[in-house]
Amino acid sequence: MSFMMQTNITANTSNGNTNVYQNGMKIYSATTSVLPFHDKVKMYDANNQLMLVVVVTGFYGIKRKVTLKANHLNLDIFFEVHSKNIVFIVNQKQIVFKQASRLFKFEGDFYVDAIYVGSIKNKMSFFKSELIYDFLKDNEMNYFCIILSLILLRDKFHSTG
Repeated sequence: MSFMMQTNITANTSNGNTNVYQNGMKIYSATTSVLPFHDKVKMYDANNQLMLVVVVTGFYGIKRKVTLKANHLNLDIFFEVHSKNIVFIVNQKQIVFKQASRLFKFEGDFYVDAIYVGSIKNKMSFFKSELIYDFLKDNEMNYFCIILSLILLRDKFHSTG
C-alpha cells in the first residue's frame, strides 16, 4: 500500500463496482457479488492486486456478520458488528462510519477510536454515484476509512458479478 499526499479523493460507483481516485489516479477498486444470504466484496490496489476479500452475511442487517476471507495487506485486521455499525479494526485502532440519514445517498462521518477524522459526501446522477472524501489531515488511517466505505457500499449499489 502506498500513501501519497491526500488532497483530492473521490470514488465513482456504478453497478456494485467502485473505483477510488486520489488526485486523478486510481488507488483502489472494489467489486461486489450479491449471492443468496451473503455479499462478497473484493478490493484491489492501484496495480489490480487483491488486497482483501470480505463476506457479509445477514438478512437486511439481522444477525449481520463480517468475515475476512483473504487479507493480503500483512496487517492485523478484523471486523466486529456492534448494533448497526461495522467496526473495522486495524492494528488495534477502531474505525467506524456513522451514516447520515439522507434518502438514497451514502454520506456520513468516519471516526477512529471515537475521534472524528473525516466524511463522505455523495453527488448522484442517473446511473452513477460520485463520492467525495474529506479528511481533516493526511493520515494512514484515512485509507482504511476508505476501505471500510467500500465494504459498506456493497448494499447500496449492487452487481451480480
